[in-house]
Order: sequence, then structure tokens, then C-alpha cells
Amino acid sequence: MLLRGRPCPTVGSHMSRRSLKCRGQAVNTKITGTWQKDMSRSTSMDAVANLVGLSGLVKEGIKLIRGCEIAVDGSTFRMGVFSVVPIVKINESYPLDGKEASNMRRDLRFGTCRGALALRDDGTPLLRLRWDEPYRGEGLDEFRLVGQDELHVVSSVTVGGRTVSYTSVHTRKA
Repeated sequence: MLLRGRPCPTVGSHMSRRSLKCRGQAVNTKITGTWQKDMSRSTSMDAVANLVGLSGLVKEGIKLIRGCEIAVDGSTFRMGVFSVVPIVKINESYPLDGKEASNMRRDLRFGTCRGALALRDDGTPLLRLRWDEPYRGEGLDEFRLVGQDELHVVSSVTVGGRTVSYTSVHTRKA
């Protein structure tokens, strides 16, 4: 269940190399790697782009997103979103202890997006996000492994009391 995700407690010396653990809750390291977005099976992001008032140029840029890279090290969950244009890349880092981190806004506006990592019971990540005006809102990214080589990222964005969700389907890049 979506709301069962909980912040990952402080990381200590009890972490193993293969399965990073936070006081008994393991980060599922099968999530790591490079993931190619399957455009034909992913939900359009147009509704969320409209919700946050993106311009036509930025909306077109969203269509160039081709995947993500996920890494977990001793203290940090890292996610990078890449596109066909090499300079268009979003990189985010979140501490495994569940503390809030500031990253660049995903809509490329000035200001920051604050977020925290939580883990589902199976060790897959939940990212809880929030940002200020313009278009103050909050978001939730839920990562779900579907087999060994397929990743679904279900994203929900809420602005002005209205929520829009979309799903990005990815396959592991060899």
C-alpha cells in the first residue's frame, strides 16, 4: 500500500554492500542501474505539464526524456533523468536516513524542490516532494519493480488541490 512507506532510519555500520540496510529495512538494490523509458507503454505527462503551467518549449522538452539512472551508495539514493539532448538532465540525491534534501525543481523553474526518501516494505523507494510558488505543490514518486528488468515509476503531482498521476515504464538497459 502506498502510504505504508516510511522514512529510512539513520544509516549505521550495520549496512552490507549488496543490500544496504537502514535498521533492518533493506534498500532493494535491484532498483539500481540504467533504465530506458518505454514511450509506448508510459502514460503521457501532458496533464501534469498543464497542471504546473509549463510553457510549450518545456512541454516539448519533456517528450525528449529517455530514461533514468539510479544508484545507491553507503548514505545516498541518487537518481538522474536523461534525455536525447545530453545537456537536459536532472540529477537528484536523497539521504538514506530519510532526512529532507533540496534539489533543483523538476519543472526547471528557479527555486528548489525539497524531498525525502522512504521505503516500501519490499525496499523500493518512495520520494515525497514539495516545492513553493510558482505552482506550489507536492509530489510522490513510487518505484515498483515488475520482474527483474522492468521498472514502473508512478508519479502523482498535486497543485491547488488538484492531483494528476502518470506512470513511466522503463526496461533495464543492457
